Amino acid sequence: MLGCAHAGLVNILRLVRERTGEERIFAILGGTHLGFAGEAEFEEAVAALQKCGVEKIGLSHCTGLAQAARLHARLGPRVTFAAVGSVLEI
Repeated sequence: MLGCAHAGLVNILRLVRERTGEERIFAILGGTHLGFAGEAEFEEAVAALQKCGVEKIGLSHCTGLAQAARLHARLGPRVTFAAVGSVLEI
């Protein structure tokens, strides 16, 4: 779960994998802070999400609607905008 990923989504994914010893991350929920990302950072984040095998991505606030739409276009239906009250079905 992310509040607002000021530390960088890629850095957070890397830290979670190091601390848990798991390569795969099932779900990401929250603000990815990609609404403020340049093209290189966006592409690095997409690659990291694919590498981690993330199956459910519930985006919110600081991801921004434009970047959320780009993520959905690249990663498909596993990406959704998770507004208040959204339910993640596993």
